[in-house]
Amino acid sequence: MAGHAYTSLAPLQKRRYQWHIFILITLGVLLLSVQHRHSLSALLTLDTLGMRRYCDNDQIGTGTWVPEPVDGHTWARLKVSAGYTCHDHRHALMCFTNEPSELPRLTAANGWRWQPRDCQLRPFDSAALLRRLGRNARQGKKGSGVLFVGDSLQLQQSQSFECMMGAHIEEGFLTDYEVGNFSLEDGAGQVGFVRTDYLVQPETWSLMMPDEPEPADIGRFVRKWTHMVEDKEFVVVNTGAHWGNHSPLTMDRYNKMIQEIISFIDSYPHITLIVRSSVPGHTNCSQYDAPLTHDDPAMHNSYNWQTFDLLNDVWRQTLAQHPKHIFLDVAATSLRGDGHRMPDKDCLHYCLPGPVDWWNHLLYHVIMGRRG
Repeated sequence: MAGHAYTSLAPLQKRRYQWHIFILITLGVLLLSVQHRHSLSALLTLDTLGMRRYCDNDQIGTGTWVPEPVDGHTWARLKVSAGYTCHDHRHALMCFTNEPSELPRLTAANGWRWQPRDCQLRPFDSAALLRRLGRNARQGKKGSGVLFVGDSLQLQQSQSFECMMGAHIEEGFLTDYEVGNFSLEDGAGQVGFVRTDYLVQPETWSLMMPDEPEPADIGRFVRKWTHMVEDKEFVVVNTGAHWGNHSPLTMDRYNKMIQEIISFIDSYPHITLIVRSSVPGHTNCSQYDAPLTHDDPAMHNSYNWQTFDLLNDVWRQTLAQHPKHIFLDVAATSLRGDGHRMPDKDCLHYCLPGPVDWWNHLLYHVIMGRRG
């Protein structure tokens, strides 16, 4: 067999040499790019295995629902297929009934996945979230766990979170009452919920501070919560459904509430405030059996649902001036007229498991993407 000239490379060697040059050039480009802030931000949002760009926080609210069937042959199989690992059925399969007639509707409501436009969500991984929530404790820093604060919709989000993290609960459980908490394994802290529909006290429209005693006759749904934040890393709040119309007086009170809460949370440097957007219900929701392709304000013309966008905008604009904190845009569920708890009787709350679980998928995405 004729040999190659001394000064040339064999074909295989030449291909390897070209490949090495390509790798070196690629690494050089990446190293140069990290010198620029925007390039670094883009680089850090890449999935290093699939090279998919993860969504920025302001991109997660725009997209479409795509089919992703679940196993709904039995209630138990649906629970597993939906990713619920809570130890009983207190919150899982909560659609006011677990009658067999409801199973097809609940199965259909869980057979969809939210896909943001032009970017990817981080796939929910309860073990990874457990490690993330315990990071400060491992590093000897203050702050672990999560506190949910808000109305009955926020209760649903916390119950969903409990079931999605059920495999890692060390002790305790949430209840359907005003205050509850449970402990996570491996030093990841506590997850708590406090029911307070306005976040502030409606008599004074002011925040009840940690050192203020809670009155014995305090209302069931306006409980004090500020004394429960100090050991947390994340405080997730929402309020909107109980604020009524958007009169000038209401909006003044709403703005005052926002400023008080941000000022209070800022007194704890280790805490990040996450504000979940308010999602309107769907009038005559029995007509929907699948996600919608576009939102229409006419679908939300009951109660004060059409004011939710205005309240969300106030939060969004205010938090833009406080980059430490996060506006969690869950507008995806504005397209979910299906899956409500009691069609045509309760078209605001959802069945569990169901669309509310995606609030926690999005919460996971922003927590896991947070640097620092």
